[in-house]
Amino acid sequence: MRDVFLFLFGKLKQSQFSLLNAYLTARQDIQAGKGLPFKVLRGIAGTFHAKISQSRLRRLASRDKIKREVSEEIDESLVGTIRHYYRSGEQLNAQAIEQEMARIPYWDAFVYFIIDASASMRGFGTREYNSIAIATGILKVFQKRIRQTAHAWVGGSDDENFPQPMGTTSIAATLIEAVQQKPDVIIIISDGYENIEPGDTAAVFAGLEQLGIQIPIVQIIPAFTERDRIENRQLLPTCFLETGQRGFLSTWLRIRAHLAPDSIEALLRETLSEGSQK
Repeated sequence: MRDVFLFLFGKLKQSQFSLLNAYLTARQDIQAGKGLPFKVLRGIAGTFHAKISQSRLRRLASRDKIKREVSEEIDESLVGTIRHYYRSGEQLNAQAIEQEMARIPYWDAFVYFIIDASASMRGFGTREYNSIAIATGILKVFQKRIRQTAHAWVGGSDDENFPQPMGTTSIAATLIEAVQQKPDVIIIISDGYENIEPGDTAAVFAGLEQLGIQIPIVQIIPAFTERDRIENRQLLPTCFLETGQRGFLSTWLRIRAHLAPDSIEALLRETLSEGSQK
């Protein structure tokens, strides 16, 4: 009881319980938390060790404890697979990415992706990790079906492949950097909750138009259901809602049709042709 009260008031320095000692020591040295549950290590890292990668946390966590923490029904879709990976730390099923990739036709273009990995992309409750899973899934699938890509994460932990959502959203500055690369298209994947100078992205977009810069810029808003409200979340005039519930092909086609409406018939023929060959 004494340890509990001291811990609650931030006064506990050492405990008779080994796991609690590991928790306290891991605040200074994450290695000392070896064997703690993955979620506990992830919470410690989020506060005290922001640059620790998720892969290192998974190596430190007890595999048995990771499995006991996962009680939700497994969703075998790509978004469900990535959400499960974020929640449990278990091995990602790469086949889910390959299966979704096989449905997408090739795009001969240079596309720059700006991916929001700020704290709001984590969500909570039944929606936890839904937005970041959609964003990560889109990036990994689309990258494999486009001639040339570049990307930048906005916020997030120091993990290039699967960053933990954290920090703030400052897309405007990244958008300027993306324009300097002169891509054919810029795709922003964000829930639209700018918490650093809200409206900056729209202002930059308007400024680019005034300067005569013709690079198409579109936004994809990750959503839990198709009924999600997107008012005040649209950073740009061109915006697409994506739930990932039926894969990413429809969003791929909508973006392509928006950029080149005269080629939609040829694009549909190509899509159907590739689908029949697989």
